[in-house]
Amino acid sequence: MSDETILKALDLIQKIALKDKKPFPVRFYGGEPMLRFDKIKFFIEEARKRKMNLKYVIFSNGVVGNKEIADYCLANHIHLVRGCNGTREAQEAERPNTYDKYNEMTKLFHDEKGHRRMTATPKNVKYMAKGVREMIEAGSIGATPMPDYYADWTPEATKEYIDQTKEMAKFFVERFKLGKPFYSFFLSKAAACIFTNKKSMMHCSAGKGLHCLGVKGHLFVCHRFITESIDSEFCFGHVDEILNGTAKGYGPLITDIKTACERQLSSPRCLSCKGASFCELQCPHANYKNTGDLAKPCNFYCDLHEALTDIIMGIDKELRPIDPEWWVKGNFRPEVVSYLKSKPKGVVRNG
Repeated sequence: MSDETILKALDLIQKIALKDKKPFPVRFYGGEPMLRFDKIKFFIEEARKRKMNLKYVIFSNGVVGNKEIADYCLANHIHLVRGCNGTREAQEAERPNTYDKYNEMTKLFHDEKGHRRMTATPKNVKYMAKGVREMIEAGSIGATPMPDYYADWTPEATKEYIDQTKEMAKFFVERFKLGKPFYSFFLSKAAACIFTNKKSMMHCSAGKGLHCLGVKGHLFVCHRFITESIDSEFCFGHVDEILNGTAKGYGPLITDIKTACERQLSSPRCLSCKGASFCELQCPHANYKNTGDLAKPCNFYCDLHEALTDIIMGIDKELRPIDPEWWVKGNFRPEVVSYLKSKPKGVVRNG
């Protein structure tokens, strides 16, 4: 991205996004954004000159960096999300010769206790539970396997993922009994929604609150849709067009996505699904690529969410006698925060 485009991006943020007194979130994606940290630094320094109230997150593969970058991130309160695949076997299966480099960067960025985001694929899924165990035992506050929804999840691979999730659940019970619960996105989200009787409070805001500016200055629905054509209905227009009021805007698929989701939720499978309370109908772009429908998830996503209810109830059977609110411990989901704010002190609900 050129410096000129970065400056126009800041103009755009100032024009349409800084209406709230809260810090406006800016996220840097790749490719690998750390390879052009000079551009990230330029963005931040220019925003500082304008006295803009922004907060930053960088999504990295976790193996790129140096002391100068680490010091800058620390000094400027930049949150770094460093992905990995878990165990040495899982990492090397997808990203050869990077496992030791990842651990080297962990020491450099001093994020040993940070939440770990893992990429699970049919190729490395058999190492998933072991990877979570290794990361938690190494000091992380949480570890979340995030499935690659663009991969070919055969029935066999899907079964392996669910079996590995069951192993993760056993490990969670083990850690809880030691007084050391941990956060893992899918387990924590499912438990929070089931036991607060609330629908998931998180949902995709693609095309609404979430947008992504490409390196050539085109605004897309989100960082996933940035792979689509600039002529597609998923591209709002070039930043120049947005600033001068001539951008074409998003197409009807995006403007009607809420209606599409409501229609999907009335489908026979959704109506009978045990995991409906914590279902977010998956990523619209992954849905689009897998099923051709922004609101219709692939079978793997649905199979996983149905299985999660039984997994959570299995954890509950083990831990409820110890602590009826086991699902609150170490769980920073918004559903839990809302529950704790509304709960009378000393009262256990949904017990």
